[in-house]
Amino acid sequence: MVAGAADWLLEHPPKWKDRFFFYGAYYYAQGMYQRGGDHAETAEKLVQDTLLEKQNEDGSWGREPKGPGLTIYTGVALVALEIVVVLGLAHRRARLPRRALTAVAAATLPG
Repeated sequence: MVAGAADWLLEHPPKWKDRFFFYGAYYYAQGMYQRGGDHAETAEKLVQDTLLEKQNEDGSWGREPKGPGLTIYTGVALVALEIVVVLGLAHRRARLPRRALTAVAAATLPG
């Protein structure tokens, strides 16, 4: 059942236009990491590429003025990136632009 669900996700990954994209990206990254192999590698690329492309100039994420706001979107985006960077979906070192690493560091380091 899990393999079938992971295969389905390969064909139906989260898309930026989706209403709950940030939550979808998080759970997609987590599930595909658990599945491993090609699934993990595909999710690593999709999550990194999409989030880094859509990152705001100030390092935050968000898009809807009436939504929960930049804080929650940025938090969920950082956790999704943490999965692909820290857990290493493909078990290799991720190469992220400096501003993405700065955002991750700023969100995780005290004071």
